[in-house]
Amino acid sequence: MRMLSTKIGAPSEIGRDWHIILVSAIGCGLGYAALVFYTFGLFIDPLGAEFGWSRGEVSSIFSIASLGVLAAGPILGWLVDRVGSRLVALVSIPLFSALLFTVTQINGTLLSFRLVFSLGALAGLGTTPVVYTRIINERFDRSRGLALGLTLVGIGAAAILLPLLVSKIIAGSGWRTALQTLALLALVPWILVLKMMPRRNVAAIGVIQGKSRDGLSSILKSALFWRLSIGFFTVSLSVGAIVVHFVPIMRDLGVPQTGAVGTASLLGFGVIAGRLIVGWLLDRIFAPFVIVGMLLSASVGTVFLAEGGAAFAPIAATLIGFVLGFAGIALLVGPSHLGGSERVNPLGAVVLILGSLAWAAGSIYSRHNPVPHSPLLGVAMQSLAGGVGLWIVAAATGELHQFHPAQVTLRSWLAVLYLHVIQHVREG
Repeated sequence: MRMLSTKIGAPSEIGRDWHIILVSAIGCGLGYAALVFYTFGLFIDPLGAEFGWSRGEVSSIFSIASLGVLAAGPILGWLVDRVGSRLVALVSIPLFSALLFTVTQINGTLLSFRLVFSLGALAGLGTTPVVYTRIINERFDRSRGLALGLTLVGIGAAAILLPLLVSKIIAGSGWRTALQTLALLALVPWILVLKMMPRRNVAAIGVIQGKSRDGLSSILKSALFWRLSIGFFTVSLSVGAIVVHFVPIMRDLGVPQTGAVGTASLLGFGVIAGRLIVGWLLDRIFAPFVIVGMLLSASVGTVFLAEGGAAFAPIAATLIGFVLGFAGIALLVGPSHLGGSERVNPLGAVVLILGSLAWAAGSIYSRHNPVPHSPLLGVAMQSLAGGVGLWIVAAATGELHQFHPAQVTLRSWLAVLYLHVIQHVREG
């Protein structure tokens, strides 16, 4: 059941408030979440070369700032709840821009960089999707998933364009000019928010908050809150680390700077595809099923990068970007969507996760240990082991007694045949 009126159809919602989506998309694309997250990796080597810092020391600037953002996140939510998204954005945007510019004037120690950059990150909290998507949740109901997807496309577009722009400026004018350019871009959404963002809708906020008025204690007691927190923390920790260091990783693999930046831009295409597709799916399919599929894509992308190196980096970047697109919109659609009204089979979820981990572990193991010289023999051994394992599980659970070949449809037989043929062609 939706929390707002369901009388408004999806086309009328989008047509009525398209300008809100436009402002929010630009704000997300030129806020902290995009300007810093998708470009920081380009500054690692220039900063290290100028100040003599290692990659780990330069990366610590971003890591410490991220910890500050993590700690201050609940405060941002509290502010948005009480004063509204518009006021928070109008105050945060110029502060974030000013502090980014201040970073370019530092010639001191690593500690001073960490301090000023962390202050900029804290100010930039008010420019993140949490602020802009709040008003989307207030204004959209039946097309909320699609509206959020369109809004977060702004980050995907930034992920495509910003690395190319920043890399070119660094090569021609240095890292300070590049960061000053980002500071100027960060100011662009301010006038749009001032002129086009509606003021706080108190009535809509009251309906959206609904049962969440009990306060912090009720939230902390919610099992769904902790499941979401742990899940998104692990996704951010793993995928975020790869994204920030993607260009340095490509450089270490021998890819020229131009090629590394171009490959990193593919993350943006994955983000856009992920957010639009997931936004559409969440309006139609039980959300946990969508989440499992998106997480598996990140696992596959990571294995491609680890095993295939530079040759598979474009595929890896697209798949990793896809899960980044999912992560933001799946969370922002709302806990009622993510929790769902149906019961998820925990055993099925565990099997899917363990299957992905086993495949990744096997791929890494085969890289460092002897394997059959014949690719066809390797495929046959994998298929045989998997088939025997499935038969054992079926026998143990009693499924063999319930099975009859006549119950299997022609479509199912063709699907099995297709999977076997495609797997053999791919792995052979």
